[in-house]
Amino acid sequence: MKRPAEEDSQQRVSKSLRGEKEDWERLPGMIEKVVLKQFMCHQEFVYSPTRRVNFVAGQNGSGKSAVLTGILFGLGGKAKDLGKSSLKDLIREGSNGFRSINRSGGNSYKFKDAKGHIVPVKKPSKELSRILTAFSIQITNPSIETRRKDIKGMKAELAWSIVKELENQDKEITLSIDNLNKKVQKYDNLYMEKNEVYEKLKSKKDKVGEDLKSVRATEEALQEEKYAAKQALQVADTHVKSSSRKMDELKRRLNQIREHRHEMSASKSKMETLSKRIKSLQGLKDNKFAVYGSDMVNLCAALEDNYRLFKHKPIGPLGAFIRFKSGVTKSQKILVDSELRKLCQAFIFDNYEDKTVFEKFARNYNYKGSKYTLTFRKDIYDFDDANIANCLIDHRKIEKILILPTESLAQKMFSQSSPKNCSYGLVYSEERHCACSYYSHPYRSYMSAQLSQQLLIQSNVGEHLVGLEKELNAAQLEYNAIQEAHDSLKSGNIKLNYEERSLSKKKINEQQRIITEKSAKLNVINSEEQTEEPPMDVVVMEEDLEGFEEMKGRLSDELESESEQFASVKESLERKMLNIQSDINQIDKERNRITQKKTEFSEMISTKQEDKDKVSLEIDKHLQKAKKWSEERIDTIRSKDEIYNKIQAAEQSLKERQERVHESPETITKEYGRLGNLFRSVYDKMHHS
Repeated sequence: MKRPAEEDSQQRVSKSLRGEKEDWERLPGMIEKVVLKQFMCHQEFVYSPTRRVNFVAGQNGSGKSAVLTGILFGLGGKAKDLGKSSLKDLIREGSNGFRSINRSGGNSYKFKDAKGHIVPVKKPSKELSRILTAFSIQITNPSIETRRKDIKGMKAELAWSIVKELENQDKEITLSIDNLNKKVQKYDNLYMEKNEVYEKLKSKKDKVGEDLKSVRATEEALQEEKYAAKQALQVADTHVKSSSRKMDELKRRLNQIREHRHEMSASKSKMETLSKRIKSLQGLKDNKFAVYGSDMVNLCAALEDNYRLFKHKPIGPLGAFIRFKSGVTKSQKILVDSELRKLCQAFIFDNYEDKTVFEKFARNYNYKGSKYTLTFRKDIYDFDDANIANCLIDHRKIEKILILPTESLAQKMFSQSSPKNCSYGLVYSEERHCACSYYSHPYRSYMSAQLSQQLLIQSNVGEHLVGLEKELNAAQLEYNAIQEAHDSLKSGNIKLNYEERSLSKKKINEQQRIITEKSAKLNVINSEEQTEEPPMDVVVMEEDLEGFEEMKGRLSDELESESEQFASVKESLERKMLNIQSDINQIDKERNRITQKKTEFSEMISTKQEDKDKVSLEIDKHLQKAKKWSEERIDTIRSKDEIYNKIQAAEQSLKERQERVHESPETITKEYGRLGNLFRSVYDKMHHS
């Protein structure tokens, strides 16, 4: 049974042989006419293909391939697809007129329908591509030979690209060698400069070494003279020390007398102050504010006379309104009084306006009330006014202070943990008459200064007078004791023996002569280093101790000065020697560094030169290979890797095409037999019908 495709083919062949009109006339995809003008080798050529298989025959060079090239070009083929480097190569030689046809667009293409009418198309190039795709017409279908030529050209390009790359490497290496040579020259010049400085420093070092050697030689010669001068000064110093001890004793006694006078003055001033206070209190025995001074008494009287100026009468001084409860011990009273003493003269107010009015009165009576508050046990004192208690509690937290009878109990309680709601504890020391404060977290204790035995809290004028009189008596006894000590010092023998604290003028002049001679010799040595020599003052000899001390000190200073001058010259030369040696070492390090750099660069130049020689050999080798591919040099901007990849892809494509072209003989024979049988069958039907 025949296949449908074979029957259809047989029917078309039968109709054609009988001269019948076929149904496929003017079918889409047929080429009716090709017109070539000034195209390749044709001046004007018209070709009308038949409706069946067309064979183009002719001699070599007659333009057979130009017909196919024209068809491909008309269907949008590019110069590369046509085996040309440029479209201008398609123009016939000697002609310059042509119609530009390209696949990329423009108005070069025009499309007609079956009746010959022009069909408007927005994008002709895309429409052409769509038509070619619809009819499976392949424009880019170069021959195998063309592909081989392309591969050969790319291999030639690859060979010359390798040569170009090697030449670029050679240029880079040459440039690098030139730069390294410049650096070597630079370090050569730098080495010469450093070497010149090195020689100068070495010459300077030799000169300083000679000077230092001379100074050291002179130093040995002067040591004996210096030793003799020191011996003379030691003899003089023995006399000075002997007299100095007596002078120290005299000064000590004089200082004691001055101290006694100062103490007597202070004691006398204290007695006068106590006497004034006693007289003042004796006239104010019935005034409870008298213990705070006459200014406080006058201030309180003024407040009493002007109480209507206040919204609420100020309360104070606070100490006058605090009382101890019965059973409170003397030590507890002293502790409370010392803690609240600064607060005893304070006033409290109901409002800010009353405070402002009070300040105007206070300035007239020299009032300086305390701004600090302290706290104390609430169960050992009492208050005339609850406002006072509130003030002490608010500002001093008196409910958080604990008074303890013994230090051992305080240590036990606060070394572990403080009692609840307790800030610190107080203990009165009977032996030292002071207060000991104990804290916890961390545990610590502090001791105050000696506390006053004269109380301000709950103290009447009579008791205060008794205390002041006791203080006055004690001050009087202290004054008398100081007076007796003062009289004893004044009556003592405070004369000094001037014969033992004096040296003869002859001995002093002898020491001065020795020092002067030594100084003159030393000046010769350090004339270049010492710009100015300390002057030698002539000391006027006096017979008292002060004059001798001055002369002895001056001689000692001059001796020390001469020694220092000599040491300064020596030290200066040694310092110069060290500095020069340091500079020499530094220059030597720099020279070594420069030499090392030169060596490194020279080695790099040798390495680069070796690389250059290798590259030169490679250039010669690849140049010969490149000339085998193409005698004419090919300049390319593509890298060798890019060209190599193109060659690989082209060779792979060529291989695939060759595999498609070179089908097996069996397949070709089978197809040929099938077509032959088909032709004979059709032929027989035509002649027997």
